[in-house]
Order: sequence, then structure tokens, then C-alpha cells
Amino acid sequence: MIRQIERFLLLWWLKVKSLLRPAIFVSFILLAPILLGLIAGYGNRMNYSEEIRVILVDLDQSEASADLIDQLKLRGWEVVLKDREDAARMLEMGDAGVVITVGERFSRFVDGQEEEAGIDMVMAEQSLMQVTVRQSLMLYAESQRTLGMLERNIHEYYRRNGLPTDTIEAELETLITYYRAEEGAMPIEYVNRPVQPPRRTVVVGDFTLEVLYLAVLAVIAATSQQRKAIRLLSIPYATTVDIILGFAVWLVFGFLQIVLYIGAMYLTSGDQAIFSMLFPVFTYFALVLSIASALRHLEREIGLYLGLFSTFILAVIGGVFFPLPGVFLTRVAQFTPLGWIYAKQLQLALLPTWSIWLLTSLILVIVTRSLNRPKPKRYKH
Repeated sequence: MIRQIERFLLLWWLKVKSLLRPAIFVSFILLAPILLGLIAGYGNRMNYSEEIRVILVDLDQSEASADLIDQLKLRGWEVVLKDREDAARMLEMGDAGVVITVGERFSRFVDGQEEEAGIDMVMAEQSLMQVTVRQSLMLYAESQRTLGMLERNIHEYYRRNGLPTDTIEAELETLITYYRAEEGAMPIEYVNRPVQPPRRTVVVGDFTLEVLYLAVLAVIAATSQQRKAIRLLSIPYATTVDIILGFAVWLVFGFLQIVLYIGAMYLTSGDQAIFSMLFPVFTYFALVLSIASALRHLEREIGLYLGLFSTFILAVIGGVFFPLPGVFLTRVAQFTPLGWIYAKQLQLALLPTWSIWLLTSLILVIVTRSLNRPKPKRYKH
């Protein structure tokens, strides 16, 4: 028994040494996840920046448009007044996320004389700030329009009844302030309130770079392990031991990759929540590594080509390169390896983590049994 354990550990050490032999490979193992993590963390930190820069073109030049500008500034946004040509140039240069053009009929809309506000918005490519900016604009414009129409109706009523109209504005403002503070006040308790501002641009996921990299690494791991006879070690079920040890060695290397990636990402983003994805990403790598082990049936070049091609197709379906519609993600994509980890991060995954480990074990059993099957003998006639 002790002798068998010694031979088992010897085989494991030979596996490790075979991976550590090229120094350039070891450097790649250490530097690649760090570089990817730094890029992902920096990109996410910049994408969650609370600073919103708005370029505004004021064609109305009225008291109503001036009030609108003041309201946008009160939100903490940086509002830069430009003409149309400068605004278009700044948008193309990426100096702003949105250009707002306040049309000449905006003041007439606030006064109730026009049905449309005449506000146009042009967003930067892939910008997600459209909803935030549009809601802010229309809420203010509609509220001002409603107050203006209400004030005019009160004036008209007072004139018809011969009542003085000098104090209508002050009385109306007092009533509105009282209503907002007392009768119109609603005790709202925010549940799951976001602790981060909305994202500026489309980002598929915090781990898309690492997910794709780990899938490619799994393919390389499977195709680099040649099916060599290990009878010299005199271990029963030699092929099975070879597969399991190879899987375990690469699993350790994969875990090291994930730790380095998340650590580098944390240094640049400062988001502690990403550590909760350590075990799910490790589970994902175990799954793709077990699937890729089936490539050992093929010649190295053919296995590498099919593995990389399949990785690309699964990456497209799993939402690595672009965001997926919610229906497609929940019904189709999450049942692929790359889609599962994406859905897991969004807390939409239906398959629990333990089921992925069960599937990984099942795939390894199938692969080892198929590789242990004796080849049929060919007889010459």
C-alpha cells in the first residue's frame, strides 16, 4: 500500500514538473490572470464612476431652459454649455456621455402652449445613461408644465370671480410645499437599494475575460497531455490514474489563475463582492476541464482546433462577447458552461453549484471508461 502511494505521488510530481519545465509557460501562468484582472477591475471602476458629464445646447435661451440647467447641476452632474458643432465634436471625442439639445419651443411646452418638449438627446455609443438622463429631463419638464397650467387655471378662475391675483404664486408655492411635506408624503422603504451608481456603458460581466481565458486553458491542458503508456510505474488502472492526476494538477493551476485574477481585479476596483465568485468560477473551470478531457481521444492538432472552435461557439451562446436578452439567458444560455457562470453572477442560475460538480464527476467517469476501453485488434488477411 505504501509503495503504491509513493508511486502515485511520483506520478503526480512528474505531472507538475512537466508543466513547470518551460519558464515562459510559468511566467504566462502568473502574468496572464494578473493582467486580465487589472484590466477588468480598472474598466469596471471607471464604468461605475458617479461623475456624469452632459453637453447641453440651449436653443431656447429662456428662463425655463435656465431652470432646467440648474436642476441638472443640482443632481451633481457636470453640465457644459456648447453650440451644436462643438457638442457633436465632443461626443465623437468621448468627452461626454450625452448631448442634450433644448429646442426653441421648450418654454412654450412648459407654459402649456406646445404638446412636445422639443428636447433631443444623442448618446455616446453603448452608453447606458439614456434612461437616467431622459427620466430626469422629462420629470422636471412635465412637473413644470403641470404647475404652469395649474397656475394659469387658478388665475383665470380668480379673474372670472373678481378676486385679487397678486398673491397666487406665493400661496400656491406654500400649498405645494405643505402638500409635499404632509399630505403627499409617502413613507417609502427602499429594499435592495443599489450601492453603486448605474453603469455608463455596456459591460457583459466582471469575469468575461477570465471565463474565456480559463476555457482556452482547459483546451490547452487537455490537448497537451499525450496518451502515454505508464506501465513502467506498475500502477493498476494506469490510464485512469493518469487522467485523474492530470485533471487534479490542472485544477490546482486553474485555482491559482482565478485567485490571481480576482486579487488583481480587487486592487483596481476595490469591490469586495467579487470574492464571492471565487468558488463558482473554480467550479466552472472544473466543468470545462472535464469536458475538454474528452479531446484526448483525438490527435493533438485536431483536438486543439475542435476545442478552440467549440469554445468560441459556446462563448457566443454564453454571452461572453455581448449582453444576452434575459429570456435567452434564462432559457438557453445558462445551460452552457460559459452561460452558467454569467447567470450565476447575475443570480439567475437555475443549476446549483453542487450539480455542476456532479456533472463534472460524471463526465470524468465517462472519459476514463472510454479511454480504458481496449482497442479492437486488426487482423491481416
